Amino acid sequence: MQYFIPLIQCAIGLILLLKGADFTVRGAENLAGKHGVSSTTIGLTLGGIWHFASGTGRNLRGIQTGELRNRHGEYNREHHR
Repeated sequence: MQYFIPLIQCAIGLILLLKGADFTVRGAENLAGKHGVSSTTIGLTLGGIWHFASGTGRNLRGIQTGELRNRHGEYNREHHR
């Protein structure tokens, strides 16, 4: 019973995350359509922003924790303390 409320909160959070992402993509498509930009271009742009943001978040966390790793998960020896 102690895991029930966190499971419900996790499910609600996931649903809200997916709905928010859908809202963002549909809004971007509508805005792009009004300005004559193809939906493919806007999709690639949003994908690029997401990819950049996720990598930036990992890098900032690595800087905070002092764990600077390359994309293969190995420590960068030049910056290792």
